[in-house]
Amino acid sequence: MNRKLHTVYKIVRTEGGAFWSMSFGRSDVCLVQYVPGQWVQAPELMRRLGYDLCVFRDLTDVCSFIARICWRPPSDWQLWRCHARGVHEPRVVYLRVDCVTHYVQSALDGCPPDIDTIAYGNWPPGTLFARAVRLIDPVPWDHELLR
Repeated sequence: MNRKLHTVYKIVRTEGGAFWSMSFGRSDVCLVQYVPGQWVQAPELMRRLGYDLCVFRDLTDVCSFIARICWRPPSDWQLWRCHARGVHEPRVVYLRVDCVTHYVQSALDGCPPDIDTIAYGNWPPGTLFARAVRLIDPVPWDHELLR
């Protein structure tokens, strides 16, 4: 794995004092728990299909994403500055959240569904994949670059 460290940004969902992945909702197959200061990777199943952890290039990209989906982030979302390794552009389709589990299971069974029926569109601008991510410190939603 590329050892070069990149500073990136990650939106996580908080639940029960833990930090969880946002990209695939609550799909058990794809769920990632983040622990501040510890390196995490995407689940093995997702890595085999070409999916690593989703992060944003910079705060401007986070701001654009939030503005695109909601006028202010829900109370259970947190933004973190992170270190990442193995950073690269996404090379796989942006899946609809409600189709992720079905897609993963079908692909593992050797018969993936028609990708056009489950694709969501383009990845949000500034989305990158990372082989490993470590949450460093939270960024308040009222940060001057997010206004």
